[in-house]
Amino acid sequence: MSITLDTTILRHPTRHQLVTHAESLVDRRSPVSAAMAAHLSACPRCAAEVRAIRASLEFAASVPASEPSSGLARQILEGAREARRAAEPQSRPAPARSLLAGAFRGAVFTVLMAATAALVFSSALGESSGGPDFTPTGSLPKRAALAAEERPAPPENIQDRAREIGRLSASVARLSAEPRTLREWERRRTLEGVNQDINAALAALERNPGCPRANELVRTHLDRQAESLRDLFIERTL
Repeated sequence: MSITLDTTILRHPTRHQLVTHAESLVDRRSPVSAAMAAHLSACPRCAAEVRAIRASLEFAASVPASEPSSGLARQILEGAREARRAAEPQSRPAPARSLLAGAFRGAVFTVLMAATAALVFSSALGESSGGPDFTPTGSLPKRAALAAEERPAPPENIQDRAREIGRLSASVARLSAEPRTLREWERRRTLEGVNQDINAALAALERNPGCPRANELVRTHLDRQAESLRDLFIERTL
């Protein structure tokens, strides 16, 4: 035992041993090593290091606990999102043929969007006798008043336009890939609901030919479909 004790005293303690000894001096409830105390009394360098560690521990114990900031949770969530995006596997570079096919699909999709918008705002929604109606989409009361004053479009014309837009919508759906985000998935669900509303409005128009209310329903749902297709296009291109 004495040989082990002498060997421990002759050697300088490790950093961990010095920190443990300083913690026992600050705690005052932990046992203090007699061998370590004897070594510190004979080694000024280790004694000075223990005093510095003890001073740091006492200062840390005297500082009151700080309250977390209000933006801490937001910073943690943002950091988690960044880590998740960084951990997502990177897609491999597409072959040249795939790039050309993607560019072609994008061009076709853009043409379909332009055609759909033109059909909706110039044909399905109708034009006034004095020129195009540039009333904002959000002004529903004003548009309803103008529609009541105008002569309703023939049901056959609206049905033809609706079927044409339906075919374009189906083509867009076939060209689009799987939804990449939750918002894009919601856009597609909205578009499906609008398509169902259009079918119901067309059925009402067939039951009541020339009815201004049924005519307005079809035109309103066509407007909604154009907005949904535009939002879906923007979501896919961003």
